[in-house]
Amino acid sequence: GAACFALRPSEHGEGIMGYAAVSYTKDEAYYLKSLPSVNPAGDPNERLIRMKGRKIYEFALKHVPDAMKAALDHAGVHLKDVKKIFMHQANAKLDHGVGERLYKLYGMEADLDAVMPMSIQWMGNSSVATVPTLLDRVRHEQYQGHEVQPGDIALFASVGAGMNINAFVYRF
Repeated sequence: GAACFALRPSEHGEGIMGYAAVSYTKDEAYYLKSLPSVNPAGDPNERLIRMKGRKIYEFALKHVPDAMKAALDHAGVHLKDVKKIFMHQANAKLDHGVGERLYKLYGMEADLDAVMPMSIQWMGNSSVATVPTLLDRVRHEQYQGHEVQPGDIALFASVGAGMNINAFVYRF
């Protein structure tokens, strides 16, 4: 999948308020590899992406909530002021685990159904396109009852190959 969105600050206070970008490129860089298929009938010259799923899951649970909190800290925003969390839609269990750990960092109970829209269950993992696609659905369709209004604060986060984590806080 492919999607993007352009965000810019304005004189009215909208825009990116804070961010965090973290890269783990020593041991974690090889959790994703381009390797030949394990299918004996497959083309031996064809390369496919294979991942160490459990390692990526454990990595994300450990590091993504900290990057999200760092972005909130950089913005001077408390989690209680965040209306929506838009996470990369890699895996529902993973996203919920990251969300719950983020809330624990603030000593808060998580109501993820109210704050974190999900599309993985029917759109699948379209790589980095999941976040802009999900935002577009929420902004234009009140997707799953979720919406954003001017002045709302949202937290965006993704984790991907390399292992790179990006998070930012945005005011609509």
